[in-house]
Amino acid sequence: MNRALGLGVSLAVRHALQRPMRTLVTLLGIAAGVAGLRAVQLGTQGALDSVKAAFEQAAGTTAVSVIPPGEAHVPLPAGTLEAIERVPGVEAALPSVQLSTVRVEELAEWQAPLYPGQISGLWVQGVDLTREPGRGRVVPVEGQPLTPGVWLGESYARERGLHPGSTLRLVAPGGEVTFEVRGLLAREGLGARNGGSVLIAPIEPVRRAFGLAPEAISEVALVVPDHRIDEVVGRLRETLGEGASVVRPGERGKDVALRMNNMRAGTDLTSSLALFLSAFLIYGLYASAAAERRRETGMLRCVGATKVQAALPLLWEALICSVPGALLGAMLGAPLAAGVAEIFARVAATEARPPPADPWGAVLVAAAGILVAVLSALIPAIQGARQPPFDAVRARAGAAESPSKTATLAWMALAVTALAGLWLFPPRSSGPILTYSLGLLFIAGCTGALPALIGPVASGMSRIAARWFGGGWALGAAGPRWRPVRSGLAAGAVLCAVAMVGGMSSVALGVRGQMEEWADRALGWDLFVRKPSGLDEALVRQLQALEGVRRASPVTVRAAQVQAEDGRTLGLSVVGISARAYAEEGAYTVVGASEPDESRNLVRSIEQTDRALVTSVLAEQLGVRAGQRLTLKTPTGPRTLTVSAEIVDYTQNGFAVIVSQVLLEEAFGVEGADLMALRLEEPQYLAAVERALSAMPGVRSERQASLKQRVLDMVDQALSAMDGLLLLAGVVGLLAVGSAVALSAFERRGDIAALRSLGMARRQVGAMLVAEAVVTSAVGSLGGMVVGMLLAWIFSEATHRMGFPVAFVPPWRALLLASVAALLAALPAAFLPARRAMRISPAEALREG
Repeated sequence: MNRALGLGVSLAVRHALQRPMRTLVTLLGIAAGVAGLRAVQLGTQGALDSVKAAFEQAAGTTAVSVIPPGEAHVPLPAGTLEAIERVPGVEAALPSVQLSTVRVEELAEWQAPLYPGQISGLWVQGVDLTREPGRGRVVPVEGQPLTPGVWLGESYARERGLHPGSTLRLVAPGGEVTFEVRGLLAREGLGARNGGSVLIAPIEPVRRAFGLAPEAISEVALVVPDHRIDEVVGRLRETLGEGASVVRPGERGKDVALRMNNMRAGTDLTSSLALFLSAFLIYGLYASAAAERRRETGMLRCVGATKVQAALPLLWEALICSVPGALLGAMLGAPLAAGVAEIFARVAATEARPPPADPWGAVLVAAAGILVAVLSALIPAIQGARQPPFDAVRARAGAAESPSKTATLAWMALAVTALAGLWLFPPRSSGPILTYSLGLLFIAGCTGALPALIGPVASGMSRIAARWFGGGWALGAAGPRWRPVRSGLAAGAVLCAVAMVGGMSSVALGVRGQMEEWADRALGWDLFVRKPSGLDEALVRQLQALEGVRRASPVTVRAAQVQAEDGRTLGLSVVGISARAYAEEGAYTVVGASEPDESRNLVRSIEQTDRALVTSVLAEQLGVRAGQRLTLKTPTGPRTLTVSAEIVDYTQNGFAVIVSQVLLEEAFGVEGADLMALRLEEPQYLAAVERALSAMPGVRSERQASLKQRVLDMVDQALSAMDGLLLLAGVVGLLAVGSAVALSAFERRGDIAALRSLGMARRQVGAMLVAEAVVTSAVGSLGGMVVGMLLAWIFSEATHRMGFPVAFVPPWRALLLASVAALLAALPAAFLPARRAMRISPAEALREG
């Protein structure tokens, strides 16, 4: 047994060294697939860990925090701090108030946040400095430790030339406030929030400067002995009731994962594609290798080797070649993950940190790549070992191998079965995993059928090439017939890459078009007015009364939690609006409403504070529809809301409940608004209104076109994560074409030498191999355009199941560009083998043959 095993390994090593091109392509194909998978796995986990780390770092030595329900940015109920301090087991309670603002000098460049939870400017935290020493939350690097005064994040201060003793002017509800900088903070604890752009000051001056109530508290962090945490948490929840939430640092930020789910589904799809393509690439390589070694395999069987022993050399070769490729891919995935984490962090409105080291995750992903390589070589190895030994010995290794009719019919049956599955389980109503699996099976079936089709296509193209370009091009165009399995699967890799580009591009076009249409409607107001410190009630009334303003709506967003009738809970945003103004504006598309008046009445219905609108994303996530009830957790206790209608809206990434502004005032204690949306009487009033707004201290206005463009830029950034992953898929397709041509050139050295001895010029040899690459790529591109159009429809339909319905947009331009790119990429793929073939010495090659 050991001798047979050793023979299999030695044969595998010898073949790997004899066919360096096949070895290299196997290695690079697995590396590309593993790198894509690893980048998404590590990058998404890095973004999620960044959110978790931000809360844990800010906690310092505290173990529990008491916050408003759903992490709403509102004060805790009066008396909360005193109630907490009476709970046995609480060693220390650290209160704070939190808000955001901006320096007066930077107001002109300030842009309002777009992401849920995003802080645009300076994060202000008022704390009780007498309680903070030894808690690890405030870490000075310059200045006298924890003396009363304003402390700035070191990086924020250095970038602006601020230092202890500098004067700091900030925008506040009453105009502006001035502080003296007493010291600088390390990027640790509370100083790590908002990327280090933080201000920490005594709680009382912050309350006075920003118009907060004398006893206002945003959060209380608690120091609790480790062995009593569960006991203390239980007592706190019993004592505080519904008016506050008791959470541990690691439990915060869960809403971020929900916001990333839809985006993550797309990146998971594209990351697994490269590995899927790698499987077909390796299958093609080793199917050709099995045919090449028919005589050798037959001789092994004749001298007593079992079928398993005869199949082992091919499997050992795949294993030997894939191990370094998988390790290389796992290493390359880490730097690629940094880009993925950056994009996800933007969606999460958090600072992107380097993805954490995860050796075990790297091992698992590398193992997946190795397993894919071995399984891809398994079928060719079994097929080669099962051939009758004497027939295999008599076979000529270099002969063309016709695709098996049985295998071709099986692949075609797989494609038909996948289509039948998509018809029986429509993507619009089925789970994304089922839809994705059926889509991959359809691609696999189409790819597996290509070896039977590429021969006739190559023959037709050969006749056309002979008529228009000459004999060298004609021989090259007919080249795929010589190894139809290898060439067909190489074309299949191109098919997969082009098809996936078409499918994902259609979704991207649909998303962008949908967002553009939504922005024109929901963001169609003439002006959006904000202030870094928020709009107080007096300013809201002043804006509503401005000359030239036809209608105005305050808009306020608060984080919260809702509970469906079946008990499921979800962290989201509650958006308060003027129902009458939004109804008159026609800013919302109501699902199922057939007439504009019906839509307006449904939107106006939320003037009743027990009514709400839900977005289509939320409706899908929680399974709620019109007429059902939701329980909204608020600082004043739970509120039961009846859903009036479902709307197509992407405010707060679609995780939102739309209610009356009055409800937020009553239940969340809101005074004023986050922004005002203004509709003017006539366009000519725009300049005059903007002049009036510019005269108001701290107020910034933004036109609809500017806000819309910022939203679309955000969408483009989110979709860009898939571009690099599609590029990896393209690399695998390019490797497939290049390897097919290179192996063809190597195996046909004798034929090329014979042609050279008969008078074929060097340039004709080069043209022959280039033509073979172009024909292989062209077959895959044409098939990819057809399959890509179907995938585009499948993926677009599947978005309905995720609550983000995207209209089907035929990706003609993307498919055409991808096909042209595949054809152009075939030229450099053929360059190296063509260059080597052109240098073949006829006499030397004929001696080798």
